[in-house]
Amino acid sequence: MQTQILVVSDPPHREVNRDAVAAILGMEVADAGVKIRFPAPEVLAASDEDRALEFATSLRAAGMTVKIIDGHALATIPWPVPVSSFSFGVDWLAARVGDEDIEIPYDTPLAGVYCKPPWDFDPGPVPGLAPGDRGLAIAEALEWSTNLDLYFRRDGEVQRMSIVQDHVDFAGLGDRLLDTAEENMALTVKEFEHRFPNLELDRRLENVRPRTRLKLGDDTFELEMRKLFSFGTLLLRQVLESVETGLGDLTQYEFGSRVAYLVSDLARS
Repeated sequence: MQTQILVVSDPPHREVNRDAVAAILGMEVADAGVKIRFPAPEVLAASDEDRALEFATSLRAAGMTVKIIDGHALATIPWPVPVSSFSFGVDWLAARVGDEDIEIPYDTPLAGVYCKPPWDFDPGPVPGLAPGDRGLAIAEALEWSTNLDLYFRRDGEVQRMSIVQDHVDFAGLGDRLLDTAEENMALTVKEFEHRFPNLELDRRLENVRPRTRLKLGDDTFELEMRKLFSFGTLLLRQVLESVETGLGDLTQYEFGSRVAYLVSDLARS
């Protein structure tokens, strides 16, 4: 395992000097512009702590909003556990999470990450979730699904549950139940915003087209289409694998959700 301190873009940014950012990152100005416009958190640099602090300081001076996270923290995030059913009670949310029934009072601090492909994205048939699937297998099954990841602390440990549009029973919405899964998912997100005053909801992966993972040996995979530590690059995969074997296999929404949580106020409190 290798120490990797990650400098992460945390938009929205202030007024950015594109030329300065391009010089700091060592890339063309046009490519730096793409980095600056990307709406979700994204790794910009990976190095030892001192060098990472230099990168972050320079990028902030150029107008970018960035945070620093320890790459090892990515490996400590729990895998998604799909919610099979839920309902909003008077004082708490009741949910069936995996094999457990849990209740979350509405005053609980939550970090939510909403991942949603754009309307014209067609991933093909939605894979099922076989009983007993865990970890990476679940993340892969949810790779291109609309999903609300919810992070909270219980007994001092970070917990995670995932409300996945195509794999949850919305019957708990009761007389507010709508006609389609898309409508019910949107309503569910609004209900969380309304009922949980301490919810920090990150929508920056909403309508972001999910990218495919790097496929070593696949001649059709266009490595040059992505720069530096963008998702799907060999450079990012190498960094993640140096942190922990298998971490480079994360899907984009899984990786993006973990990064979004780690830059949240809840994770940093």
